[in-house]
Amino acid sequence: MYREWAEQPFFPGRKQIQNSQALLDRLLDRQDSHSLILNYLKYQSRLPKLVKSMAVLHKFHDHELSFWQIFVDKMQAFEINLDQIRKDQKLFAAYNRLLEIMHASSL
Repeated sequence: MYREWAEQPFFPGRKQIQNSQALLDRLLDRQDSHSLILNYLKYQSRLPKLVKSMAVLHKFHDHELSFWQIFVDKMQAFEINLDQIRKDQKLFAAYNRLLEIMHASSL
C-alpha cells in the first residue's frame, strides 16, 4: 500500500520500504523454525528501527497524505509563474524553502 505512494516523485518512504523489505527477506530467508529463530537473533537489533520506520510511514499515510498530495500539486503548479516568483526576493526564498522540504521528503 505505501510502496505505490513511495514510488511517486516527492513522496517519502521509498528508502525505508526498501530497507524494511530487505530485512524481512533476510529474516524469512528460510521458513523452518530453527532458521527463523537464528535469523531473528542475528537481526533483532534492527527490528526496532524497522518498526519505527513503519510507524512513521503509517502515520504519514493516515494523517498527512491528503495534505501532501495537495502540497506537491500546488508546488508543481507554481512552475507556471516561476518567472514572476523569481522577481520577488522574499517570495522566491519562500518558494525555494518549500522546494527543499518537498525534495528532502523523497530521500
